[in-house]
Amino acid sequence: MRPRRNWFIAGVAAVCLVTAVALSHLIEPGVRVQKVTLAGDTPALKFIPTGVGPHPVALLAHGFASSKEALFRYGEALAVAGFICYSVGHPEHGASSRKYAFMDAVQTLEAIAREVGPVDVFAGHSMGGATGGEAVREGGDETRAFHCHWFHAGSR
Repeated sequence: MRPRRNWFIAGVAAVCLVTAVALSHLIEPGVRVQKVTLAGDTPALKFIPTGVGPHPVALLAHGFASSKEALFRYGEALAVAGFICYSVGHPEHGASSRKYAFMDAVQTLEAIAREVGPVDVFAGHSMGGATGGEAVREGGDETRAFHCHWFHAGSR
C-alpha cells in the first residue's frame, strides 16, 4: 500500500506546484509592473497604481541571498494602496552585475532615493534594512517612514 500512497503524495505535490506557478504570474488588478534601471545600473521593479496621482513613493530593499522579486507581493500591495513602489536589487544579487560592498550599497540606495524621491516609506529586510538604515543615519535618504525587518545593530 505504501507505493500507492507515495504516488498520491507526489500527485498532490505536482498539482500544488502547477497551481503556485500559475498564481505567481497573476498581478493584482489596478497595478502595472515595469522593469527599470535606477541610479545608473541598479535593476528594479516599479509598481504603478493605475489610479490618478499624485502618489506617495515606497522603496523596498531585499535581504542577503535574495533578489528584487522576493518583495514582489509587498510592492504589489503598496501599489494597490496607492503608492508608486520600487523594489531594488542589491549588488551581487539577482540581476545585478556589480560586486557587493556595504557602503557602495548604501550610497546606491541614497542615489536611488534622490532619483525617485522624495521617499515616503522605506522597507528593508535583513541586509536591505541594514543598508537602508545606514543611508538614513548618514542623512542621504530623508525617508518619512522607515521599517526594517530582522535587523539589529550588529548586522554590519
